[in-house]
Amino acid sequence: MNERDGHGGQRDGGALLSIVTDRLASPPIGVILVEVRTERPADDRRSGDRDDAVALAGLVAPGATVVTLDTDRLAVVLGPLTAPAEAEATAHRLWEALTDRTVPGNGQVGPQAAIGVAVSRTGDEPEDLIRYADHALTDATMLGGDGVVPFDDGDRDLLLPRPDQY
Repeated sequence: MNERDGHGGQRDGGALLSIVTDRLASPPIGVILVEVRTERPADDRRSGDRDDAVALAGLVAPGATVVTLDTDRLAVVLGPLTAPAEAEATAHRLWEALTDRTVPGNGQVGPQAAIGVAVSRTGDEPEDLIRYADHALTDATMLGGDGVVPFDDGDRDLLLPRPDQY
């Protein structure tokens, strides 16, 4: 069952580290970070973010958690995974759902979504797994900001610790 806060919405970003920590007890798990870019009016952004979170919750496996991090960023925590490829397949489904929209009346394509995916390995710390997903999200943004990028396991030893941002 997808976890929700007491107001019917998804949990806020303050819970991401705790959720990843809990899920790592049954590895492997996946962390998907999503950054949505859209042309919503400023006064409509908050309700749209909740709509995106609720829409994503319907596309992930039972037991997954969708977390709203801020107005443009969402996270999905999956696990335990039956296969590591499950996380990337889920990310592609989310990307298709988020970007398959047209603006009524003018036919323009809707929002863009950059998505980073990381899958845990034995010995990963929760902070590291979130950082790996964030690194993949940064790569997706740098490559045009519209697509899915899995974390490259070859980069695990190259990343320096970052200050807490979640």
